[in-house]
Amino acid sequence: MNWKAWLGWGAMAFVLGGIAFVIIRGPGQSTENPALAALAEESSGGPVRVLTGSAHTVYHSTLPVPSRAAPRADGKTTLIWFSGTWCEFCERMEPFAHNTASRFRDRLVFAEKSVDHDRTAASLYTVRGTPTFVLVDPVGDEITRFHYQTSASAFADIILSALGLFDG
Repeated sequence: MNWKAWLGWGAMAFVLGGIAFVIIRGPGQSTENPALAALAEESSGGPVRVLTGSAHTVYHSTLPVPSRAAPRADGKTTLIWFSGTWCEFCERMEPFAHNTASRFRDRLVFAEKSVDHDRTAASLYTVRGTPTFVLVDPVGDEITRFHYQTSASAFADIILSALGLFDG
């Protein structure tokens, strides 16, 4: 085989390798956003564990959900976002969910929970799919729940509506 044939095979291997990389990695593989991680820590009131996956980066709150045994001392409600690193709908909400929820930090705590890393909380609130948002009172009793929202404004509207259900 001459050098031109080898070059042709090399170029084809390079192209096929690039295609294989895209297929294995996937076009939507998530990556960490340090600013979003900081916002998630601030919104949840504690440390987060950054979990990246095939679709979504989960900023998993390491704090437990409120309960009767350990209620929130500040009296705030908690909006829990149950998500997964594989959740494509969670990925679609990632650009606006934390930013939008942080606008309500005077009234609520926003904590993202990975259903794969906090199965106890997911089971406690009978989470059957992601994304699931559960608003709980300061002792952990569920007030309401909702699911995927298409935009920041729709998400903000549903949070306002949910907060209206809780009179504090």
